[in-house]
Amino acid sequence: MKTTPLIITALATAAFSAHAQPITNTVPATMPNFFNSVAQYFTSSNTNYDLHSTAEITLGAAYQAGVNFGSDFGVRYKFDLGTNTGVCLESVTHNAGVAGIIVSEQAGAGVYYIRHDLELSAGVDAGYRFDVRHPALTLYADVRKSLTENTYAGLRLGYESDFSSASPGAPVVTIETGFKF
Repeated sequence: MKTTPLIITALATAAFSAHAQPITNTVPATMPNFFNSVAQYFTSSNTNYDLHSTAEITLGAAYQAGVNFGSDFGVRYKFDLGTNTGVCLESVTHNAGVAGIIVSEQAGAGVYYIRHDLELSAGVDAGYRFDVRHPALTLYADVRKSLTENTYAGLRLGYESDFSSASPGAPVVTIETGFKF
């Protein structure tokens, strides 16, 4: 009688083992890489979206040495000079991200080039840095890519100087997203 439960257990184990799938932990041949994904995104082209617009509103997360993380709010107005080129006027407010402290307010002009859903722009902004109480000047370059028909994402690299001996100037890196009208 004692062997009957043992035999039933052995048969049940054999029955379930016959239908079991082998467990394999295989590594994919190519591992996804963030930088490869970003490079593919910026080198691909979607002709259904373009960045031709008149006005844009941009929000971004910015990093500047000495200020750390902050946010940017920008407004840009574009004037087309040709099929893919033009000039733009913009205003950018840089916020320290702590209790709404405004670090700088600047306005300026730049030029842009559009190729389907990719925009390259560069320019200069001048204004005032409230944290050091000096005028400021920023040289910048942007790359923007359409996400949808009316939105985009991009990266801005800038160099800001307030012409004071206490702060010789610092690069500003901004990851941005925005809306076009």
